Amino acid sequence: MTEWEHVTLRIAPETKKEWESHIETNPNAENLSHLVRLSVHREIHRDNEKDAQTPRELQQIGEVIEGINTLEDSLNGIESRLKAIEEERQITKGMRLQKQVLAVLPTPPHTDEPVQPNSWGQTAERLSARLGIDDTETVQQVLDQLSSVTKQVKSATGGKPPKTYWWKTE
Repeated sequence: MTEWEHVTLRIAPETKKEWESHIETNPNAENLSHLVRLSVHREIHRDNEKDAQTPRELQQIGEVIEGINTLEDSLNGIESRLKAIEEERQITKGMRLQKQVLAVLPTPPHTDEPVQPNSWGQTAERLSARLGIDDTETVQQVLDQLSSVTKQVKSATGGKPPKTYWWKTE
């Protein structure tokens, strides 16, 4: 059995009434002794509990976290839409370049005589210069794509030094 020590306090009658009133409205304190024990305990441990949050603070923290999560979801949605727009822009740019390349590519001459592509075909470098594009590699990629995917473009390697010559099919 627990042994209890008794402590006598002298307080003003108004203070006792204030404490009793607090007990009636506060479910944490059961009686005057319990209120005093709780209060002394809180006072002693106050420095250790400074970092602890109250239920209201925890609720506010939860609301802030929920707001941050909502913002993150919104930002992810915006990022997805921007990515889709950028992809669409790249596709549009690629299609525009394909049309430009097709517009300047020659077709084979109509003759019964065999004609070498190096006499009428276009190299990626020459096409880049005609289109005013500094990036020959991009034009080369477009030519490769048009050749492999659409079959609208053919190529042959010839000449000295050997180069790849391109033309569009009819």
